[in-house]
Amino acid sequence: MSPTQRSLAKLRCDGWTVCIVEKWVPASAAGFKGRLITRDAFGFADLLACKIGQPALLVQTTTGSNAAARVSKITATAEAGIWLAAGHRIIVHAWRKVGARGKRKTWQCLEKII
Repeated sequence: MSPTQRSLAKLRCDGWTVCIVEKWVPASAAGFKGRLITRDAFGFADLLACKIGQPALLVQTTTGSNAAARVSKITATAEAGIWLAAGHRIIVHAWRKVGARGKRKTWQCLEKII
């Protein structure tokens, strides 16, 4: 299961209505002919979520080791500033397996609010 699918399930379990806004598109750069790449909403968002009584939410999903890089990338974009200024929220879901040594590991989500 991908980080995006894990976040989709988590948000829905928490009562959010969620859609995937990350799309696979043909790569147009030389050397990538015939390949597909992902294009995120506003250059960073994988999911869009809404819930009655809550501001709209954009979610970037990633692995635990990539969370800091994703936060830096998002905060450097003008689109993120506009989204936040409009009263909405941005969260990075960083997924990693955790557990005691010798025990079964479980997936945990660390939420970083921007």
